[in-house]
Amino acid sequence: MRKQESFLYDVFISYSSADQSWVTQWLLPHLERAGLRVAIDFRDFVVGAPRLEEVQRFVTQSHFVITVLTPAWQESEWNEFATLLGRTLDPAARRRKLLPLVLQPTSLPPLLLAPRLEVADFTTEAKRPQELARLLRTIQQTIPPRVWPDGPELTPPLWWRWWLRYHHRQLRLGGALVVVLLLTLMMAARIAPFQDRLVWLADSAEFPNAVALHSTGTTLIVGAENV
Repeated sequence: MRKQESFLYDVFISYSSADQSWVTQWLLPHLERAGLRVAIDFRDFVVGAPRLEEVQRFVTQSHFVITVLTPAWQESEWNEFATLLGRTLDPAARRRKLLPLVLQPTSLPPLLLAPRLEVADFTTEAKRPQELARLLRTIQQTIPPRVWPDGPELTPPLWWRWWLRYHHRQLRLGGALVVVLLLTLMMAARIAPFQDRLVWLADSAEFPNAVALHSTGTTLIVGAENV
């Protein structure tokens, strides 16, 4: 799990203006309904500031960057984005931060092919619910939930689901340790099924044809076949 860092945003979305309708009407609402703090250009960029500088600012201030990959994004955004990433992030940081989302079939840029990044495939309607769940799971298992719901977008039930997803590894390990500890205590206290049991011991007796044993208190009766 990634070392805790301080970010203003959970996700920054990089997309082409040609895909803005889908991003603002579908992707953005789903991310924010999941309780994520999302940075996006039309709402968060400072008016009058150089666009590339604003992109750089939000890339560095966000846990993750979702790139909505389409032919239009490659034509309009790729060159500036590649320059920005090369200048801002080392290869290891790019692998941790980038979340490629393929909205339309397109060839992946070299910067994404080189580290063989896993992509979310949103190219068909049928795949989107499953891929959205996978995308959210990836984000929420890395980003710690806020101390407690801090707004209507993150209700207590959602906060608890996020908390469980984020801490699921520790919970599994803790559960296994509790089971081992309980079993150890039961053995030490001789609690069923670890209680003492009466057994018969014979130092030198041999019963090669024995077929049954029966106890009558202080006597052990051995049943054997006739020979």
